[in-house]
Order: sequence, then structure tokens, then C-alpha cells
Amino acid sequence: RIPTELVPDFWPQLSPFIETAFQEAGVTEYGLAEAEQYLLAGHWVAVGFFDGDNHMHGAVTFCVLSYPHEKMAFVTAIGGRHLTNSDNWQQLKAICRSLGCNKLQAYSRDSVARLWKRIGFTHRAILVEADL
Repeated sequence: RIPTELVPDFWPQLSPFIETAFQEAGVTEYGLAEAEQYLLAGHWVAVGFFDGDNHMHGAVTFCVLSYPHEKMAFVTAIGGRHLTNSDNWQQLKAICRSLGCNKLQAYSRDSVARLWKRIGFTHRAILVEADL
């Protein structure tokens, strides 16, 4: 987990993963500038995944949502390489649990959903939208 106060130090490494995630997922509700502000304000959490040489090879951001029966870590961006390996997955789950979350949820494309099934995700819903 990247502490809020260290986001500015890690932003040059984090931002390309977030930006690519937004582009690949067609996210238009917010952009890179808003993501940075949410992270700096502590509304979102950033997790960086590092290789043995301490180079970031991926990142995930999420917000914590509270419901009457669940506390959810909701993924707002995820990007990089080898993120679904067991070590990264266990690290992310531990971080979410440390924040009191008991579920991890994300929107995804079909191809990503198939990949995430390998690490324990299940299909829950299909998101649709219409311009008004």
C-alpha cells in the first residue's frame, strides 16, 4: 500500500498504469487528474506491485464503500503485468482486509473477468448505461 503522503513521490510510476487502465476500460467518469486528487485526499487507496529490483510493474487503486452488510474495496483502476499471480493477489487481499473490507469488487471487460476467475472472482452482474 502506498501511503497517502507518498502518492506524490510514486505518482510518476503510478500514473501510467492508471491512465492505461482508464483507456483500456473506456473510463470517462473521471480521469488521471481526478484519480490523483482522490488519492491525495485519501478517498482512494493505491497499491503498487514491485519486482525484485524494486521497479513498479503494476498498480491498483480502489475506494472503500460501506454497505449495511458489506465493506467493499471497489477497484477504480488496475494495470500492469503479472497482477493475477498468487503473491500479488494475496497482498491485495491482505491490504483490503486491513482496511476492514470483506469483499473486493470491480467492473471488468469479459477477457479480464475470465482471467480474474482464476484467482477467485465470480461473475455478479453486467453493467449497462445510456446517455441522457
